[in-house]
Amino acid sequence: MAVKEKLWLGVKASRNSTIALVFLAAIKGIVGFYSGSSSLIADAIHTSMDIFTSLAVWIGLRLSLKSSGEHFPYGYYKAENLVALFVSVIIILSGVELVRGALKTIKDPVELEFQGLALGAAVFSVITIYALSQYKF
Repeated sequence: MAVKEKLWLGVKASRNSTIALVFLAAIKGIVGFYSGSSSLIADAIHTSMDIFTSLAVWIGLRLSLKSSGEHFPYGYYKAENLVALFVSVIIILSGVELVRGALKTIKDPVELEFQGLALGAAVFSVITIYALSQYKF
């Protein structure tokens, strides 16, 4: 398979994962808010960060597909490296924020309401993320 074909598969996969992550973040956020589950809210925030990184990957792959021009005679292929750096920074920052939120919840715990709904959303999240990880193109 040619490099451009592989990049197009990556573009499709990142686009589809972004769409799925938007719905997943909304479900987790809404259920987390109504149930009082700080872990679901934190996971919704984490999924929102995944949306930004997936968008960044999508943009980087689209840029990589551009052909060479006057300003970039070797093409835009290295855009992927810049996007990878951006994604790394976002992952680190979201990890720090999740640790802060977890420590706050440990200090001031909140009783859950609608525990079954929160559990259902968490299971749905696990299944969806697994399906995304198995998605080929």
